[in-house]
Amino acid sequence: MYYRLRQRDNDGREKLSAVISVNGKNSGRGNSFALSPNPFNKSLLITSEVPGTIINLELTDLEGRVITPLISKPAEIGVSGFAPESEKLHSVPAGMYIIRVYTAEGVWNLKAVKEQ
Repeated sequence: MYYRLRQRDNDGREKLSAVISVNGKNSGRGNSFALSPNPFNKSLLITSEVPGTIINLELTDLEGRVITPLISKPAEIGVSGFAPESEKLHSVPAGMYIIRVYTAEGVWNLKAVKEQ
């Protein structure tokens, strides 16, 4: 899924943002990420097609508001995956969320469901 924003000024001028991928699938940036298990409860594993560095990792609500950062400093992700800090995930109420993964290549948004 893709989206873009349209800004319309009071004088009628419009400007469109760049197109952004929101499904976490590979969009030509050379990598993609997956979550398991999903739905999750206390812990989560993020796997990557290509090893690299996660610059930032956030848990957001479906409107994009940051609920909690999931790492405190950049982290290496290998083919075996990366597990964010589980105490931050454990304290989040059940519901639907977006895990936002920031790398040097771009930003990926991964849909995640937290069970009770």
